[in-house]
Amino acid sequence: MNARQAIIHEMQQILYRDVPYVVLTNPWGLYAYRTDRFTNWPDMVAHPGMTPMSGWTGGAWLFYEILPYTWTGPTDVSAGEDLEAAVNETVSFTGSANDVDDPASSLTWTWEFLEPNGTTYTRIGQFVTYKFVNAGTVTVKLTVTDPDDQSDSDTIIVTVKVVLDAGWLAGYVEDSAGDPIVAAIVTVEESTRTTNATGYYNFTLSAGTYNVTADAAGYAASGEHMVIITEGEVTWQNITLLLNSGTLAGQVVDEKTGDPVEGALIVVRLGDVSRQDLTDADGNYSIDLLEAGRYNVNASKADYETYMTSVTIVAGETTTLNIELAPVEEAGGISTALLAAIVGIVVLVAVVALAYVLLKRKKAEGPPGGAPPAPPST
Repeated sequence: MNARQAIIHEMQQILYRDVPYVVLTNPWGLYAYRTDRFTNWPDMVAHPGMTPMSGWTGGAWLFYEILPYTWTGPTDVSAGEDLEAAVNETVSFTGSANDVDDPASSLTWTWEFLEPNGTTYTRIGQFVTYKFVNAGTVTVKLTVTDPDDQSDSDTIIVTVKVVLDAGWLAGYVEDSAGDPIVAAIVTVEESTRTTNATGYYNFTLSAGTYNVTADAAGYAASGEHMVIITEGEVTWQNITLLLNSGTLAGQVVDEKTGDPVEGALIVVRLGDVSRQDLTDADGNYSIDLLEAGRYNVNASKADYETYMTSVTIVAGETTTLNIELAPVEEAGGISTALLAAIVGIVVLVAVVALAYVLLKRKKAEGPPGGAPPAPPST
């Protein structure tokens, strides 16, 4: 036995010294991962041991570091509805968008009007006007960009026609207090207009009788208003909408310290409707124009446990929901998730070691029943 072991050791020494083999391997790997769904990825060039498929050399710990990605750029960008316009008619356009951490005033609103002849004209601002001078189809694209250069867009089609015996319909859409309602949708037959910052709208129509309706997020739709359009004249029709929505507001604080939690994501859901907001430096948030009903509410931020509850929103009222977020418990600076993984590995290693010891002991004891009987002597 000793002689055989010495030969094996000599063979291992020769392999170590002469390296009589070539390992066909590439230390670099190509991996695909979603930065639009997850964030907090490490620098895998500086630390190749942290690649997703690097096994126990780093990949396992990687998945305790990445976090779900939360889009903080513009969402629900809308340029309005497809509409019809008359040649030489000036139409007001109002853009709308949601952004969890930037007010509308800090967003860049870029409108592009692609004429039938291929010429593109640009307007800047949330509220713009545009005069249509060519009959045909005009493509209108609104792109909304936040200060972090995140953007989203929406496109509508404007069909421009020659209108005979033209007259005009104009008016304002207001709430019960007389305040203008921005981005209300006014409809005449199959044509629509969106109110501007003052609640104003206008149409160019052939002479005749029409029904006018208006609707806006958070408000009950109006009934039909009958108007008579006369060639060469302006007919005025103001419309009042009644509020049927409420507001959810409150403050988010650390459960242990009572300090405000900045940047917590508040998400409210009712069926397919979802709205969200980020808390400010004082931990405050506010989500308005929520239609009356029972909403599910989630509050989350990295290093805190997710908070879940439900609230009832009442039309015309502000519902206050203050939230305490519980910090994720840590032990010795190691997160509970990572600690659980380490414990799991230790247990696995212990089980394997125990199995190895038992197997070795079993071999040493021999087969069941003791040693086989000696052969008979001759």
